[in-house]
Amino acid sequence: MARETAEAHWRARLEKRENDALRRRLDVYPTPDEDGEAAVNLASNDYLGLSTDARVTEAAARAVR
Repeated sequence: MARETAEAHWRARLEKRENDALRRRLDVYPTPDEDGEAAVNLASNDYLGLSTDARVTEAAARAVR
């Protein structure tokens, strides 16, 4: 029982760290663009190619509307 609890704890910590790291690498926090509207900088450290992936760009466009 204690082992299962410890494993669940470490899995949750690892998942949180991965999500936080991905969020930092992609700079997904809305920032104002030249027009003063919210924008998402998908090109920041884009080694995964997400700034050109339609699934990501369409979702980002919906998120900042």
